[in-house]
Amino acid sequence: MKTNNTMGSAKRILAAVLAMMMILLSGFVLAEDEDAAAAEEAARIAAEEEAARIAEEEEAARIAAEEETARIAAEEEAARLAAEEEAARKAAEEEAARLAAEEEAARKAEEEEAARIAAEEEAIRKAEEEEAAARLAAEEEAARLAQEAEEARLAAEEALARQEAAEEAARLAAEQVAAEEAARQEAAENATLDPEEVVKELPDMALTFSAEARVYQKSKGQLWYGDILKLEAQVISANQPYTVIWEIEDPTAEEQVWHEIGRGDLLEIEISEEYSRDIYRITVMAADGQCVSSSPYFMPEVEEIWIVDGDEAEEVPEEEVYPEAYEDASLDEEPIEEPIEEPVEETLEEPVEEPAEEPAPEEPEEAEPIQEASERQIIIHSTLEGVEAVDEGTEVALTSELIGFEGLNYTLQWYYRPDDRGDYIPIPGATGSTYTYPATEETLRCTYYLGVAIMESSGGR
Repeated sequence: MKTNNTMGSAKRILAAVLAMMMILLSGFVLAEDEDAAAAEEAARIAAEEEAARIAEEEEAARIAAEEETARIAAEEEAARLAAEEEAARKAAEEEAARLAAEEEAARKAEEEEAARIAAEEEAIRKAEEEEAAARLAAEEEAARLAQEAEEARLAAEEALARQEAAEEAARLAAEQVAAEEAARQEAAENATLDPEEVVKELPDMALTFSAEARVYQKSKGQLWYGDILKLEAQVISANQPYTVIWEIEDPTAEEQVWHEIGRGDLLEIEISEEYSRDIYRITVMAADGQCVSSSPYFMPEVEEIWIVDGDEAEEVPEEEVYPEAYEDASLDEEPIEEPIEEPVEETLEEPVEEPAEEPAPEEPEEAEPIQEASERQIIIHSTLEGVEAVDEGTEVALTSELIGFEGLNYTLQWYYRPDDRGDYIPIPGATGSTYTYPATEETLRCTYYLGVAIMESSGGR
């Protein structure tokens, strides 16, 4: 554009020069003519004005060219700055992306490290729990074996004591008979004397009462406040009939004072903070008033944790086989002849009629061909024995072992009692020697027992 302006200016200058030359030439012709002078002056003025105008146009063109150059330079500078800013922005974005990638990698590494540490801690915890469970199971098994050995020892001692008591009673009876016979003979020899002078006082045959008494905790597992604690009186080697009296120590007395709270083989206590520090014992009282007391029993430690099943794995005493015996029987009476279901009258009469149908005195051992009810046992085994915890839905099996029921016709019926409270409820269809149920929070809180009903047989039994 600058070149085009320059060429235009040159053409205009050339035209002005030609015009002046023509004027000059005209001046030669009309040298004397004033009009020619005026024209020349006018041409000169016009040429000057044209030259001024051309100079102004050239100046304007120069200024415009400079402005255009400045604008282009400004645009180029702006483009350069924009490019630099874009490059800086991209570099900042790349740096931010790099930092974010490094932070994400560091975070993932921390999470992986935390997961590894958590896995190691979980493995250690499981190993400790398994070790503790195994140790506890071993301790419980050892305690169970020791308990079984102790019960076997006590049973042997009781059998021996019964035998010794029977022998002692027979000896005392023989001595009493001999003393009475001697008194009668002496009275016959002195028949002529005053009868009052020959009256002899028979020897004192009073027997000192002895027994071994202790309190046995039937409730198993950890206990919560509100649970029912079952205590059983165990009396070994008693040489006379007796009554079991439950007593509690008076915590307000300055000296040791015991108060009677019940009688019978079983005592049930609802655990609460108020009674958590009570002390109990049993006193075994013979018919003549002689007494033997057990060692004090202290309430067990109560923890706020889940109780794992109740006492279905325990040996069921005769008094617990049926609601009639468990709920209604007087606890200080003689042992129940037969644990039965309804009808009560029908099965209770069987052992009474049996001796009448065996009149032969020469074979007294056949007068009672069936074992006494006190010699029968119903033992319940559970798959939860020795188990600390059980998964929900696991099948739990209760298996019965009947001892002393050989030769008898009987039927079986399983019962349960929710939360160890209320009446026992028969389980429909549960009439076999084994009962299986799924482990749930509700079923594990139930108490189960097996009812055995002795049926009248066709052989006269």
